[in-house]
Amino acid sequence: MDEIVKSIDALSREQLAALIATLGLSTVRVPLPLPTAPLSMMPLAPRITSEDRQVVQNMTTILQWLLGDPARMMARPDPALVADLLPYLPDMATTVVPDIAARLSSRIAARTLREFVGGSA
Repeated sequence: MDEIVKSIDALSREQLAALIATLGLSTVRVPLPLPTAPLSMMPLAPRITSEDRQVVQNMTTILQWLLGDPARMMARPDPALVADLLPYLPDMATTVVPDIAARLSSRIAARTLREFVGGSA
């Protein structure tokens, strides 16, 4: 479960950084007003580490192995695979998805605190 959360986190930050770069805002810094600290500036684009890239690559490899060609699967999913997964969807919606959301929120909050307080990300 932790690897799924790491992958979602890394992929979302990677996509945000790509969007910011596409808009030409890579060097933009925004003020970070903290009540007990002097006003400091932080980059708008999130930092992407080599670990982030590795986690995304690992998850991509696993999904390609499990599902085959992702482009083909998105265009026309295998009806047998869909039928096999259908009974598990209610349980996933009530247990797995909330767990992933809670872990992702915790991970984002911890990283945000580390970056804002001045620790390493």
